[in-house]
Amino acid sequence: MKLIGFYRPFVGTEAKFLDNYTSEETQEIAQNFWNSLNSSCLFFILVWVGVSLLFCISYFTWYNEMPGRHYKPSHWFGFYIVTVLVSFFGTAALGYLLNKTSLDGSAFLIWEIAFGNLIYSILLYGLFSCFWFLWLPTNAYRLIGKK
Repeated sequence: MKLIGFYRPFVGTEAKFLDNYTSEETQEIAQNFWNSLNSSCLFFILVWVGVSLLFCISYFTWYNEMPGRHYKPSHWFGFYIVTVLVSFFGTAALGYLLNKTSLDGSAFLIWEIAFGNLIYSILLYGLFSCFWFLWLPTNAYRLIGKK
């Protein structure tokens, strides 16, 4: 299964990536690196989904049930920013840990995947928050839905 296709808007195609390497030796290393990234994509997807849902659920449950006035839009936005940053840097760190290579341009590809997770985290956290605002009970300030 080619899960790296999930990140195609950010990383481009395999052929485009391999065109950057002319010698047979570097093409083989690049192909192995691409395959390694493809094998790691499930973990990258789990990072953005897990981080997004964990922070969103944390905000709407235990954080807003703590004593004090936590239910402000700025607190929701703070959790949003932290979610996006953790997803971005967590993906990059995981990319470096799982895919070690000295290939020129490989770091940029990992950062592109991390940027993709940043965008996907923005979308998932926002959509899940809308779902929670509209249909689930919370003490949080409702940006949309019933007040």
